[in-house]
Amino acid sequence: MKGDQNLEWLLGTNASREYAAKPGKIPEDLLPVFKEAGKEYGIPWYVLAAIAFRESSFNPNEIGPYLPELKTRAVGMMQFLQSTFDKYAVDGNNNGIRSPFEPEDAVFTAARYLAANRDVYLRKGFNKDEALRYAVWHYNHAWWYVDQVMAIGEKYKNNYP
Repeated sequence: MKGDQNLEWLLGTNASREYAAKPGKIPEDLLPVFKEAGKEYGIPWYVLAAIAFRESSFNPNEIGPYLPELKTRAVGMMQFLQSTFDKYAVDGNNNGIRSPFEPEDAVFTAARYLAANRDVYLRKGFNKDEALRYAVWHYNHAWWYVDQVMAIGEKYKNNYP
């Protein structure tokens, strides 16, 4: 697939043209990382993959724009603020270092962060799907973002074994 075909496969019809510039294919070496992290933390692997695509197009070296109100930038494939990464950091590749620039660390940390937020909503009586949506909302604080991540995730779920 290429160009608009890839965009249509990824997001379906009426997709935002913002995503046409980058392919949405999950890198082969990351697919098992998403699946393992998802299994360990009870987060659907395809949601983790969708966040990675949405945040950085799977670029582990991504550095986001400067956020003056926070005096920092979001970094890595999962676009963590350093304070959030430090609080939830996981050594996903077991090399003794926790870094938002290491894909395994970033994905496992994102899964842990999402699970912690999901669990807050489960304890409040939300069902599993609602709690997951609120956890994704905490990732970016926008409902349009949640809708995009979930739509991308569904495409990944249906197109990867």
